[in-house]
Amino acid sequence: MGLEVGLSAALLVTAGLLIASFVRLTTIDKGFDVDRVLAVDVRLPEAKYPNPEPRSAFFQRVLDQARGIAGRAGRVDLLLLAIARGKAGSTS
Repeated sequence: MGLEVGLSAALLVTAGLLIASFVRLTTIDKGFDVDRVLAVDVRLPEAKYPNPEPRSAFFQRVLDQARGIAGRAGRVDLLLLAIARGKAGSTS
């Protein structure tokens, strides 16, 4: 019985610390306005985009179109991170 009480207490303390850390993380200044941020995970089919060049061209078209939509009211920054099957690829 003493073991269960000890483990329960350790679990409660750990859960409390995790919750406190999460709350602190949500209140940290991120350095940019997160209210107007859109994050999208795009996975292109390898059959249609087998090499880095067509993938890069695709993302460049998306970036150009997004900048056109944003117009004067917004700013578009795009960070491309291509990771496919454990291999990092460059799309810049």
